[in-house]
Amino acid sequence: MDRPGSSMMPLDPPPLPQESRLDTAIRNEAERSFYDAKKQRYQTTFERAYEGLVPLGPNEVRDTMSRYERTQRASVPPSSGQPRGQVRIKTLSLEPGSEPPTINISSGYVTTITILDATGEPWPILDLGIGGNFEVSKTGGGNHVIRVMPLTRFGYGNLSVLLQDLSTPIIFKLASGGATVDYRFDARVPRLGPNAKLSLIDKKNRLQAGSAEIMGFLDNAPPPEAKRVRINGADSRTMAWTVNSRMFVRTPLTMLSPAWDSSVSSADGTTVYELTETPVLIMSDNGVLVRARVAPKEEE
Repeated sequence: MDRPGSSMMPLDPPPLPQESRLDTAIRNEAERSFYDAKKQRYQTTFERAYEGLVPLGPNEVRDTMSRYERTQRASVPPSSGQPRGQVRIKTLSLEPGSEPPTINISSGYVTTITILDATGEPWPILDLGIGGNFEVSKTGGGNHVIRVMPLTRFGYGNLSVLLQDLSTPIIFKLASGGATVDYRFDARVPRLGPNAKLSLIDKKNRLQAGSAEIMGFLDNAPPPEAKRVRINGADSRTMAWTVNSRMFVRTPLTMLSPAWDSSVSSADGTTVYELTETPVLIMSDNGVLVRARVAPKEEE
């Protein structure tokens, strides 16, 4: 026994049995198996959730979107595809019993109608009347431009236009839903309007709006018998043809020489001059003198 008052030293705990290498390997393998199984369960759960949210792969998604876009394009009317756009110039007839021109309208497009006189100058509009399901608007008081849009995909109607200083109303037929649409329709009235610009040289046929032949040149659709000639000294905007010893020059420039017999102009300032065949053309480009030479006829 220890004597009273003597200091006692704590006893060391008994040593634990040392883990064998085999036990350590078994424990490590068990831990790896546990974490591998946990990781596998997580991956399986993630893949199931992803397949539930996004069941298609990238290639399948692209193919689905492509089919959907093709279906959308096919579902947009008209079923035959979008209409063919065109710009037309037409001389109107004021004779009783004449057939009014038809203007092609299409849903989703704005058709612009311009009213010109025999000299190609704007003719102011006083009043408009519309029949049918169309939206028609003028671009300002005293202007010569009308905008037309259909309110239905298919429909027919007419448009009555009262011009300044002209007692006869101008009538147009409107047709919506065809294979063509008139982006712009230049309507030429065979009379001198209030803004007409007369030539310094009086021409007997100057008051005429132009024959079908000269109007074809203005529309850049010359007759089959027309022979194209080259113009040297002017840019590509100036073109010329010959028909039976007559020359037709289509240009935005002002013809100064030689004297021309008749002419017709469009709303954008393009003019066709009819004159006798000549080797030299003298024109004005906003005050700048242009001297152009007519080259030999081009081969068709």
